[in-house]
Amino acid sequence: MAQIQYYGRIALPIFAFLIVEGMKRTKSKKNYIIRLGIFSLISQIPYILMIKGMPVGISDITEFEKITRIFNHFTSLFNVGFTLLLGAISIYILEKNKKEKYGMINISILILLSVYISETFGFDGGFYSYFLILMFYFIPIKNRIKLILVMALLNISYVLYMAVGAKGDFFQLVGLYSIQLYSILALPIIYMLHNKTNIFKKNNAIGRKHYYIKIMKYSIYPLHMLIIYIVRIMFFSI
Repeated sequence: MAQIQYYGRIALPIFAFLIVEGMKRTKSKKNYIIRLGIFSLISQIPYILMIKGMPVGISDITEFEKITRIFNHFTSLFNVGFTLLLGAISIYILEKNKKEKYGMINISILILLSVYISETFGFDGGFYSYFLILMFYFIPIKNRIKLILVMALLNISYVLYMAVGAKGDFFQLVGLYSIQLYSILALPIIYMLHNKTNIFKKNNAIGRKHYYIKIMKYSIYPLHMLIIYIVRIMFFSI
């Protein structure tokens, strides 16, 4: 389980980078956001099943209470797709407001509102994931030193934020949450991905093959969570 946490810390910055690249290079930003929204909704049930399992204690209550409890169970937390969706929507609005008279004010309000939403509604990764997306949007990938420094500062801020907000010995909590620093290891992978320029060329492929590849890419995240849940039920009875 610890190894999965390490992989997750490294994977998240890669997802954030790919969202930024996708928004920059897509032919239709609106369609990209819609696809991301559908992906997030589809991923929500597998995500909650993996994290919390099925709702319990709903056999001896009214139908209305049952529906309410099930709804609350599956919306108590939100998968990282919603965080990425929030970032993609922010990029869309940012680009619309760049040349506006009150653009900077609008952008500041947007960022504050997005951070509030991600933290209040329990989006996976919270403000950290959101700021990762903004980091890759505002800082060119070629500016390696600046990226490393900003990412290190973001990670340290997140570790301190989590340690202060949790109960227990502060220094022990800092050590516990320091696993977050592994996310910096994602940067070499991101640089390699960026150098493979053909990966980010606009894909003009037409037909079923391209369509199926796109479906496969969006299916990996919810399917892997569903598999983890099934394996846990079958072999560990959790």
